Amino acid sequence: MNRMLVFGLVFACVSSFALAEAKSKGPPPVPPVPVVVPSPAPPVVQAVPDPSDKTTQERVDAVNTALDTIDITIQRPNTPDEELADARDHIPPLQDELNMIIDTLEPELAGVNARLTELGDAPEDAVENTDVTQDRDSETKKKQILEDSLKRANLLELKAKELLVQIAKSRREEFSTQLYARTPTIFGPTHWKALFANVPADWHRFTDRLSDGVRTLRGGLMGKTTVFFVLSLVLCGFLVFPGVYLAGMFGRRIASRF
Repeated sequence: MNRMLVFGLVFACVSSFALAEAKSKGPPPVPPVPVVVPSPAPPVVQAVPDPSDKTTQERVDAVNTALDTIDITIQRPNTPDEELADARDHIPPLQDELNMIIDTLEPELAGVNARLTELGDAPEDAVENTDVTQDRDSETKKKQILEDSLKRANLLELKAKELLVQIAKSRREEFSTQLYARTPTIFGPTHWKALFANVPADWHRFTDRLSDGVRTLRGGLMGKTTVFFVLSLVLCGFLVFPGVYLAGMFGRRIASRF
């Protein structure tokens, strides 16, 4: 019994001493977490735009569509001069676009031809490296696309020049047509028909004015209206009768020549 009591006291003292020493030292140090620094991403290499891709084809197609629209406009009969002038003003920007396309395609085609020259022709008997064969096939296809696009651009440039010439010709013809358009002559039936068509109305207005003048004279109103009426009659006499006489004399002279 005494031994167990002594053993318990010794164990309690040792435990208390160990606990006090642990508190004095504090918690065990936490090992540092390693910081993982991400490696820099490889630089993004942007592909050089290929002038033979779909974008170039779309640019050529757009110019072709615009020129076709202009061609349809100027081919219509009796196209107004305003529309011809507007069509002419739309052609120079299209020519600038074609020139930019041609300036882009020509050096690219020269580079492809130089590459094909370096690769040489495919050997007939010997076995060629697969990479070289694929490279030659790729460059050959690119050459075909570039040549087709360049040919279309040159043809469209020629078409644009022809449209400018055609527009200028159409405008000259329209101007000549308007300049030399026939007008009704004084001796033609159309002129006299229109003149005699207005005679009833003119005669009616003349009789009305004459009646007003007579009524004014009968009423003894010799005012400004009467004076104006008398002067109008005198002026009409001086203008109408010499004009009729001269027209008749001129007409007889013209008729005597035929």
